[in-house]
Amino acid sequence: MHPLAFCQWAQNNQQVFRNKRVLELGCGVGLLGCVLARGTRVGHVTLTDHHTSVLEAARHTISINKLDNVDVKTLDWTKECSVDSNDFDIIVAADVVFDPSLLPYLAKTIRKLLRNHNDAKRCYVCSTIRNEETYSRFRK
Repeated sequence: MHPLAFCQWAQNNQQVFRNKRVLELGCGVGLLGCVLARGTRVGHVTLTDHHTSVLEAARHTISINKLDNVDVKTLDWTKECSVDSNDFDIIVAADVVFDPSLLPYLAKTIRKLLRNHNDAKRCYVCSTIRNEETYSRFRK
């Protein structure tokens, strides 16, 4: 599923996000998170990535869209998770399953963030299948 399709899905399923706190992994320029913030009555969105230039681009997207219910945090999947799992209800990620070397770290981060919440939290990952082997590794 292409990230734009995920945005459309979110618009069509607004009840999933209504009044929820959302954490976006690998936000890029912040498209998905900003669509959620503007179009789904989400409570709050936290955009995360680890590249400084990407985080600056996400801040710019937030600024030009005048969104006050979105913030940006650094999160490097290869390091200890610095996000408190009690600070959000839903994890989203769009187009993050592309580098096989990062998959174990992405999976570890998602597991840590969902741990000890007895199905109270959800994670929605949208991925364009560029390489079937990479996608299969992620699904395992």
